Amino acid sequence: MWRAIWQLAAHRTLTWYLPVFFLLAGYTLAAPHPLGIYLLAMLLGGLQGWVLAFRLFTDPPRVSPFIFSLPFSRSRLFFYRWLIGLLLQALTLATIFVIVASGLRQATQVSMCHSAWYPMVRWFELSVLWPVGLTSLLVYQATCFLILRRRLNGCRRISKLKWLGNKMFLGIALLLAILFFLAASCQELTTNPGIPVTVDNTGHSFVISSSYYVLLVVATTLASLYCSRHFDVDA
Repeated sequence: MWRAIWQLAAHRTLTWYLPVFFLLAGYTLAAPHPLGIYLLAMLLGGLQGWVLAFRLFTDPPRVSPFIFSLPFSRSRLFFYRWLIGLLLQALTLATIFVIVASGLRQATQVSMCHSAWYPMVRWFELSVLWPVGLTSLLVYQATCFLILRRRLNGCRRISKLKWLGNKMFLGIALLLAILFFLAASCQELTTNPGIPVTVDNTGHSFVISSSYYVLLVVATTLASLYCSRHFDVDA
């Protein structure tokens, strides 16, 4: 039965995931400046996380009753889908790693753009992995939770006060995530686009930020699992 879930997930997800995947791979090859913490890479990572969550955790009206009638628990269904999203994100990061570490990006930049940055910055460009991966993961986790929470709340009415409290909580969590993301970088973004930004892994800000992100991922996963277990399926 698990093959049916993987086949359905592949059918629904790959048509949206592959364009974002190729955009990230193309950006890794063609970006004229040394790779690091840049807004475009983070936006593409966030787009990937949203696409995966949206396609994996939303079902067409006629498909949802069939999926939830299969002989396995909702928890297993949730973790199958959640794991597929993580594996596809890992595939993207592995591809970026290979492009940079194998020298393919260096060869492309030297031959086509006559870049003078190589080979000095080749290994420093691997710093692009953490902003892309972290942004993709956080957007993926948040979107999973919001989609499943909306399906859960669609089955019941809640008071305006509780609705407002939920929105405030989500807003504060998002604000903290942004603040901790900025604190994770010990070097400020420079106005010179040719100097990549790296992270000092020994800094206290990195330890605090990493702990917060781990807690955030665990919390959103458990909350999404709870919503997945309890929402009603429309026949």
